[in-house]
Amino acid sequence: QQLQQPQQLQQPQRWQNQPKAETLASVLQAVRPDWTGKDLLAVQDKLLKVSIRSSDELFRQLQAEGVSSLNSRLKAAGQKCLKVETLEALREYGSRTATVPVDGA
Repeated sequence: QQLQQPQQLQQPQRWQNQPKAETLASVLQAVRPDWTGKDLLAVQDKLLKVSIRSSDELFRQLQAEGVSSLNSRLKAAGQKCLKVETLEALREYGSRTATVPVDGA
């Protein structure tokens, strides 16, 4: 009896040709071009302390719970809050760049 080779899994058509998710650093830099490399690292470290490791996690948090919720989590973690204007700009950036399936599903 011959063993059948497993079929190769392919991504559904609707997810093909999607841009790769932007890194957290590139998103922060896009929203705050005035930040230095040191500033970017400090903010990434701050976000890591509240379990935000990627731009997708940041966007989800901002969309689901809002700006004040994220600042409350930062404060509870012993971190300085981010400016409301910065967080609102990040939320707006995330909503503009959200990936949508090609077939609209």
